[in-house]
Amino acid sequence: MSEAATLYIIYTEVGLCLVTIFFNALSFVSFAKRRNLGGRHMTMLMLKVAFDVLFALTALGYCGAILRALYGSHEEVYETIFWTGNVFHSLEICMAILNFFIGLDRYLAMNEPLKYVTTYGSRIQKTSIFTMIVLYLAAFALYAVTKYPHGRFPHMFSQFANTYVAYDIYCIICVIFLTSIVITIMFLVSFCRFLKKSSSENGQNRNLNTANKIVIYDLVAELLVLVIPTVITSTSLIVFKVSLPDRFGPSFLASIADNQEKPSYRVHREQIVSSVIGHRLKVFCVTAKYSKFSRDVTIRCSRNVSELSQQHQLEHFQIPIPTLDYNLINAYVEHNAAADQHRDWEVNPQLLDRC
Repeated sequence: MSEAATLYIIYTEVGLCLVTIFFNALSFVSFAKRRNLGGRHMTMLMLKVAFDVLFALTALGYCGAILRALYGSHEEVYETIFWTGNVFHSLEICMAILNFFIGLDRYLAMNEPLKYVTTYGSRIQKTSIFTMIVLYLAAFALYAVTKYPHGRFPHMFSQFANTYVAYDIYCIICVIFLTSIVITIMFLVSFCRFLKKSSSENGQNRNLNTANKIVIYDLVAELLVLVIPTVITSTSLIVFKVSLPDRFGPSFLASIADNQEKPSYRVHREQIVSSVIGHRLKVFCVTAKYSKFSRDVTIRCSRNVSELSQQHQLEHFQIPIPTLDYNLINAYVEHNAAADQHRDWEVNPQLLDRC
């Protein structure tokens, strides 16, 4: 992904984080002034507000590290990008599991009100906190253990993270989000029945209605911002093999701003990387094609740029590595070049600069 596209994403995320912190701060103030909204019905929602603030602050730290790297800071910043990115991406699974427990909390509050007040409410709160901590530590450890050495000038967490670990965690998050939506829909059905039966407006009902309405707003926001875009982009990628983020997302907008096409290398199904290997007056062209599903990298190497059009003159190498690591590709090409008569091949630094 180009630096212009990365900057587009980072500044957008910073703006969204500031908006999130502002509105959640207003929620805290509102809940503090209206003490009658206290009680078990609001506990999970207050936990949600606190988590959103923590998530936004973590995202700001991660974005700050990326901006420092993009504006020419030292090598140490790259490690900061990984660890802040690890914290940020590990918290994503906590967000999913928290939404699941909020939906479960509201469903039990509507269908088992007495048991909810005496038993279920407290258990859900403790279980949700324990589960979030366990899943967070598991995701954080997986990212840390499977970390890959970065190439030149890394500026995103994805350049460090193992592709398959990130993909598996992403799938888990999607499953949890979909499950939370199902439970929330079940809660909405119960809530509609409750509204039909409810005729009194005592304090308990007001607390319950307020909590339920907030959950409904949260569900609508998730559908518009997370679920619908994820379903559309995933369907387009799997069925039609079209990456909508690359075609209409930050890379596309950045290319328009720069009045030139900028190739995007953040493609889920395959990544195409092209570069030049130079040796004296001869030019060698290498294309590395990474397929996510076949889990290998195919390097096509020719001894002259014009030979690329001649399929029979291309040499094919299969590299069974779990991620597209430019350092490994670099070393592999050098190794195979040394086995050939051209033992003095040199890899041009552009191989890493362009990626």
